[in-house]
Parts: sequence; C-alpha cells; structure tokens
Amino acid sequence: MTDTTKDDDEEKLPHIYPPAFEYLLSAIFVEADTPSGRYGTRSISAVALKTSGAVSLYERSLEDNVWKEKTINYYIERERR
Repeated sequence: MTDTTKDDDEEKLPHIYPPAFEYLLSAIFVEADTPSGRYGTRSISAVALKTSGAVSLYERSLEDNVWKEKTINYYIERERR
C-alpha cells in the first residue's frame, strides 16, 4: 500500500486532469508537491479477520507531517445456538 510506482503508459490514464497531474496520481501511494502545497495519501487502513473471530485493524496516518501507526485487535464471538 506504499507503492509509489507511477504508470508511464499515458493511454491507461483516465484523461480527467492534465497529463502531468494524472501521472502524479497514478501510483497507489501518492506523494506530490503542487503549487498549492503537498498533495497525496494521508492514511492507510487494513482489516484482517480470521475464521476464529480474531480481528486486527491497522491504521497508518499522517498527523502534523509525522506518520503514526496503530493496531487494534479484538475478538468477535459467535452466537451460540
């Protein structure tokens, strides 16, 4: 989720914005300096759920130009019948 590889094939871009800006946005993880300031990915989240009911929520977010990470683990109990 932090892949900054950009697509060099202009034909694959959606042609909504100018080509130079679309090129900056073509990566999974976007980091760009624009005339109006820094632009790009501000958070990443992932959820993992096991059949046992164990759940992990991972989040990485940008706060005051510092990346902060946290993981929350919990368990979902199955309904007993």
